[in-house]
Amino acid sequence: MSDSKGYYKLLNVSSTTPIEEIKKKYKDKAKSCHPDKNNGSETDFIKLKEAYDTLIDPTKKSLYDRGLDSNDINEYYDETAAGFFFMGEGVYMNMDNMDNMYDNMSINDIFQNLFDLKHVSENEEFRKNQNYKSKKYSKIAVNLSLDDLIYGSTKVIKYSSYDECKKCNGEGNISYDVLRCITCNGSGFIKKSTITHLCPSCNGLSNMRTSFKSCDICSGEGCVKNKKVIEINIDPGKTHNSEETFHDERLIIKFVHDYDLNKIVQKGNDLHVYINIFIEELLCGFSRKVRIGSKDPMFKFHKDGYFDPTEEKPILLKDRGIFFRDQNENYKRGNMFLNIRVDGSSNKKKHIEKFKLAFCKIFKRTSKSDLNDNDTC
Repeated sequence: MSDSKGYYKLLNVSSTTPIEEIKKKYKDKAKSCHPDKNNGSETDFIKLKEAYDTLIDPTKKSLYDRGLDSNDINEYYDETAAGFFFMGEGVYMNMDNMDNMYDNMSINDIFQNLFDLKHVSENEEFRKNQNYKSKKYSKIAVNLSLDDLIYGSTKVIKYSSYDECKKCNGEGNISYDVLRCITCNGSGFIKKSTITHLCPSCNGLSNMRTSFKSCDICSGEGCVKNKKVIEINIDPGKTHNSEETFHDERLIIKFVHDYDLNKIVQKGNDLHVYINIFIEELLCGFSRKVRIGSKDPMFKFHKDGYFDPTEEKPILLKDRGIFFRDQNENYKRGNMFLNIRVDGSSNKKKHIEKFKLAFCKIFKRTSKSDLNDNDTC
């Protein structure tokens, strides 16, 4: 980006500053240097207005960023003074020639022009991200406890960041010779028919670099490793193995649930908890105390005697699940479901067969033969 006339410095803005912010800066500056003010200057005010007019117009700004001064920019506009039609950043057309612009063009030329318009936009994106090697992202895993899942948390993360190499500006190589582009004579543009395009030789950069050598600081990678520490807020309900990208830190975090996934299953904002019991407890009854979230009260439940776990409905604990925001941005909680299952369920038939005699005594049956074949746990 070029600031040959100091327009950015004058308005105290950058090339990425939004238009609304540029307008605000201009109004503040104009109040102090307006000729009607005691300390005002007509020369300073004219220069300020020239800077504002250039940076507020997308096409003028695009031309200015490529090194064209105000005279060059006005020349482009003078050539289209009869009627100006904006077709994207860096692309414009004389409206008087719209009717006959394709008269002497073949169908291939027409499609080529349409492709060029798309290419200009893509090339702009390429220019903004030309140091692609420095865009490398670090990837780390962060373990989440049940409390992290239910309530959310704040964690301090230490990681190695791939930062842009300052010596090569993230390109991985260094050019020792810079030549002014002879195709566009350093303007970054060429004219083709009634449309102005980015120069294909320099990609709109106005110059061409030669004599490249791999950067000795980053070994051609375009980035260097630095140790970093950041603090992140983790929302409740992060699913197992989900990922979140932090673009400013160039960091990808994979969230891993650090608990027994067979016993606690997340389904949306609800938690399904599986309580394992022994075969003896199935026959004679049991009691349990359950607390999943550390901030929640203990829940007690029991069974006095034999029951069929396949027909037993889960125990519903309302508002004991995961916190979430509703449509009105109010915090709510999902539910928790307690499910009972017999430990060693893969050998359940074997265990039940073993304890059939116990069933006979419990239900006062005289022999094993009194049990039906369909009697199961």
